[in-house]
Order: sequence, then C-alpha cells, then structure tokens
Amino acid sequence: WTGEGERVQMVSGHHIRIQTRTLATLQGDRLFSHNEITETDASAQAKTYARDYWVRPSQGQNGGYDLGVDEQVTSQGRFDGGLLEVEQNLGGSPAYVIRSRTQFDAQGSLYEENIWYGDRELSQTRIRYHR
Repeated sequence: WTGEGERVQMVSGHHIRIQTRTLATLQGDRLFSHNEITETDASAQAKTYARDYWVRPSQGQNGGYDLGVDEQVTSQGRFDGGLLEVEQNLGGSPAYVIRSRTQFDAQGSLYEENIWYGDRELSQTRIRYHR
C-alpha cells in the first residue's frame, strides 16, 4: 500500500507532507504492518523513519482489536462497519492521548489521527492509503 497526506501542528500552524509505503503480512491471528514514512516540512526538510506494529482480534470482545509492538499490547480499538477506532493513552498529567479512525473502502483506507495533551489538541493527521 502507498499513502499520502498531511499533518497540521495546531499551535504553530505548520503543515507537514506525509508519504508512506506499507507492507502488511498475516501471521497466525496477527496482521503485522511495516511502514516506511517520509515527512517533509515547508522548508523541504525530509525525515524518513520506519514503524512496525501488529493488530489482532481481542479475546472475548466481539469487534474488539488489540494493537501492539513486539509482544506488548499498546492500545485497543473497535471495528464496526468498515471503521476502526483506536484511543491510546500515553499517560502524563495532563495525559497525552492519540485518537485515530481508519475508514476502509474498496480503493483503500482513510486514516485520521488527532493528538491531545489534556484538552488541548496538538496535531491533526490525515493520510489516504491506496492498494
């Protein structure tokens, strides 16, 4: 899959262009995702990095999913009607919270992410993925 989109930093108003290539493989009950991401800011400075994670159905929760890294579950989500919603509380006081929604359709998916620090929104990200 390939994706393109943008992150907006709410405080500064900076826009960061995002391009990604994703490879997903099913291993047992887990879908592993390897993501190579390039972020380019307004000054054309590019930063490239990789992220790996997995998704699996939650035990005993219809529509529930665990998301994790290595052997650790880092967040949980719900999948209903083609929409996966996830909230990850990173802790702190006030807490850092990442909320995401992925809407799947015949062409791919639309990923939307909002990062909050307490009641203050720090960033909004939107990436459209294509098969």
